Amino acid sequence: MTQYEKDLKAVKQNGYSLQFVKKQTPEICLAAVKQNGYSLQFVKNQTPELLRDMIDNNIPIIRKYININLNLLPDDIQLWLEMQ
Repeated sequence: MTQYEKDLKAVKQNGYSLQFVKKQTPEICLAAVKQNGYSLQFVKNQTPELLRDMIDNNIPIIRKYININLNLLPDDIQLWLEMQ
């Protein structure tokens, strides 16, 4: 089993294990956040794509832990966040 496979398996079981993943990929980060939305705080590269994939399920968590400038988000997501 590769390190990637081990990391993916770990975050699918416990999203908080993302904090120990050295090589975070978008797939690993998304799996972690889907398992536990609070693991967003451990995502090193919070891309607009990652946020778009998980925004519907985790609005309060995103507002608490988002580390990127909201101006970098696509207009539709900015508008949607403002309406929540």
